[in-house]
Amino acid sequence: MTNNFKLRLTYAKLPQVAYLSHLETMRALLRMLRRSGLPLALSQGFSPRIRASFGFALPVGTSGAAEGLDCELTAYRPAAEALAALQRSATPAFPVSECHYVDLHAPALTLSHVAFVYQVVFDRPPDKQALEELLARESLVVHKAKGDRTLKLAEFIYRPAQLDGEVLTLYLRATEHGLLKPEQLLAELPEAKVKSICRLGAEPL
Repeated sequence: MTNNFKLRLTYAKLPQVAYLSHLETMRALLRMLRRSGLPLALSQGFSPRIRASFGFALPVGTSGAAEGLDCELTAYRPAAEALAALQRSATPAFPVSECHYVDLHAPALTLSHVAFVYQVVFDRPPDKQALEELLARESLVVHKAKGDRTLKLAEFIYRPAQLDGEVLTLYLRATEHGLLKPEQLLAELPEAKVKSICRLGAEPL
């Protein structure tokens, strides 16, 4: 029986590193954990790894304001002390804003954090009627290297989108089929020109 403690971090992935892949992001954050000096739990085996798990990957090109990461500690450190250590070891591109303990057997972030708020900023916003017609569609064909997939939009959109001038707020959730990326949706609006996309965070359904 383990006596480990699960620490849940909230960090940001700033726009200047939005085009790093999920693997590159994971590597940067694991290096941050090693530098922190916290008593990190390691996996068993020939090549021990930090016992850490991440939330749903950000699409390449999308920044994140409040992303999640769980790691296990072999000894308790007060959350404020752990946060200070993490903030000292973090790089400017991946600042850590908060951490707290959760039950060691709490559901993984990919099970508990499945509803996301995205903010899309346009250089040239879409036509409002065209956007409404797109969001009212029954399905959307997503083009991938492994082949096209047809997704039922109602399964992924859990709250009506809001367009306010040049800013669009999307509410997209993960399903058993994965995540619908904002850029996959916006590809159906070729007249719109996207300036930036940010995932603001997760929220309960």
